[in-house]
Amino acid sequence: MMMKRMLKATLVTVLSFGMFQGPFVRVARADMIQTGEVVNKLTVAQDRKKIEELLKREDVQKEFEKYGVTQTEASLRVASLSDAEVQNMARQMDQSVAGGDPIVYILVVVVLVLLIVYLIKRV
Repeated sequence: MMMKRMLKATLVTVLSFGMFQGPFVRVARADMIQTGEVVNKLTVAQDRKKIEELLKREDVQKEFEKYGVTQTEASLRVASLSDAEVQNMARQMDQSVAGGDPIVYILVVVVLVLLIVYLIKRV
C-alpha cells in the first residue's frame, strides 16, 4: 500500500512538472540555407576585408590625414556600411585602374607619336 502511494505521488509530480513545462519548450527549426545566401555573406566578408586592407595602406592613411580622418574613424565607417554599400565599393575598387583611366594613356601616347613625327619631318 505504501509503495502504491509513493508511486502515485511520483507519477503526479512528474506529470505536473511536464504539464507546466509544456509552454516553455522551444521548438528547434532546421530550415535549409540557400547557397546564394552563404555565398553572399562570404563575398561581403571578403569585400570588407579588401576595403580594410586598403585603409591600412600608408598612402591611403596619408590622404585621410589631409582630410582629418584617422584610420580608426575610417574603419568604423566601413564597419557601419550596409552589405550592399560594401559590395558596391568593392566593385568600384575592382573596376578602377591603378593609375587612372587607360583612355588618357592612349591619348597621351597618340599625342607623343604625332609630336615625334612632326619633329622628325621638321628636321
